[in-house]
Amino acid sequence: MARSTYALLVALLPATATVIGIVVLRQVPSLAELAGVGLVVLSVALHRELRTPPAEFSSHIMLIM
Repeated sequence: MARSTYALLVALLPATATVIGIVVLRQVPSLAELAGVGLVVLSVALHRELRTPPAEFSSHIMLIM
């Protein structure tokens, strides 16, 4: 499993646990708990992974220095 896939699954764990709690255990979360889950989901949706420059570009930078 790719590292990014694993990180996404771990980040969405609170949302998954909330859904299971509602469906299986019939526990209704408070507004603060729902807001926390919403913030986690929002942060996962907004996250962008940093990309490394291509090898050709980085070797060109080394030549300039």
